Amino acid sequence: MATFQTDGEFAARTFEDGDGLLPGTYTVRIDCFSGPLGEGKSPRELSLVPSGWAPEKLSITGEERSVTVNFDVPRKR
Repeated sequence: MATFQTDGEFAARTFEDGDGLLPGTYTVRIDCFSGPLGEGKSPRELSLVPSGWAPEKLSITGEERSVTVNFDVPRKR
């Protein structure tokens, strides 16, 4: 899990802040909403990410100290 900042940067975690990811292959899901959830609009209506778009899987081997990954997320039209 990670919460991204307004500049798009994030640091993924497993159990607590700063611990990173365990080795493995991860399915990445990116959620970004145009407003707060639960105020009469569904997450799909508020989503800024196109329905059905997903980045490629992320593999962590455990050999790396840190990994930088850039996801080019298209904006929903």
